[in-house]
Amino acid sequence: MEALGATGKIASSSLSGTDVSMVVHGVINGAAWSIDGGCSTIKPGRAIDTRESTPIGVGKSIVVDLTSQIPVTASAAVLNIAATETAGPGYLTVWANGVPRPDPAANLNYPAANYTVANSVITGVNAGKVRIFSLASADVVVDVVGYMTGDNDEGGDVSEGLYVPLLPQRLWDSRPNEAPCRTSNIGAEKTASLAVAGQLQVPSTGVSAVTMNLTMTDTRRAGFLEA
Repeated sequence: MEALGATGKIASSSLSGTDVSMVVHGVINGAAWSIDGGCSTIKPGRAIDTRESTPIGVGKSIVVDLTSQIPVTASAAVLNIAATETAGPGYLTVWANGVPRPDPAANLNYPAANYTVANSVITGVNAGKVRIFSLASADVVVDVVGYMTGDNDEGGDVSEGLYVPLLPQRLWDSRPNEAPCRTSNIGAEKTASLAVAGQLQVPSTGVSAVTMNLTMTDTRRAGFLEA
């Protein structure tokens, strides 16, 4: 989930030169507030990186506290999660802390050892905390990009609006032989700006954020993509 700038655009930056495909599949409308379930975007921030501490052990889980980035009253969190330096094939499961693990359920699958894969996850939270289970030993990186409001003593948290799903459509593909843009890739440590508001099914006004899938391909070297 990515917030739109004042001109209805997003920016995408790549550490390594790469082609990028963007598919938009929903918008957050511009409602001033809502009760439980309203969507709020935040500046993406790192919640945990176990490479700086200890990986999740085989068949173990860890608790991740998100309250430095989202309200303790939030009902759900919007996360970007990556598994890396995996010890073997397996998966990650993410769920609200304090309740039994949903099993079988996987939010992200890694097919082999020494693998890195990422996925966007919307999960319930309990008092601002989630739990992450890993079938095989793996390091986990979690970034928080938004949250869903929850009830509080004042009758509801302020939010940016409600989620409206759209028919998924490709907005941008930088590969030279692909529709719709047929443009150049994002160079190493470069940033590209792309208009979103008013494109495809996205309204030209009243949209504060969009949900999308971003895919990197034909990467020039190791790196990451940030929107």
